[in-house]
Amino acid sequence: MTADGTVAAEIATEQEYFDRAAGERERRRRAVADIPGATANKGAAQRAARYVEARLASMAGPLDQVAIGRIDTDLGERLYVGHELIRDEASSLLVTSWKSRTAAAYYKAKPADPLGVRRKRVFRCTGNRVDGFADTVFDDVPETSVDADGACLPHLDDALLTELQASRG
Repeated sequence: MTADGTVAAEIATEQEYFDRAAGERERRRRAVADIPGATANKGAAQRAARYVEARLASMAGPLDQVAIGRIDTDLGERLYVGHELIRDEASSLLVTSWKSRTAAAYYKAKPADPLGVRRKRVFRCTGNRVDGFADTVFDDVPETSVDADGACLPHLDDALLTELQASRG
């Protein structure tokens, strides 16, 4: 990672992005909730209400983090990966669903085959507040390390180690 001041600036930048994406998610939630009011009759309104209930239940909550991670590609693109697809009013992609094919490189990139990923960032959050992150920069990652006896050891990236430490409490 970078120096402490730079890390704080990076966290602030990520928080701005998270806040923007959360605002768009809530705009969409309000739009979905308004659907029954646009129906022509009582039966359609009831069906629309059932749809709205199911749709809102499938969406992340208003305080949930918008993204679990981010990848930076060799082409200079950034892709945020989260629970669900989030677009802004102009339909520009803000966050892609972790289930989409677009997000596959986030999970599948490895030092031996980075799949066009230059950096993978894993966020640590409390709700939608960015507390920190762990980066794996694939240009800098050795495929394996060697222990004192000369045996090859698999590389464990900072993000994996952070997750393991967090799960141990």
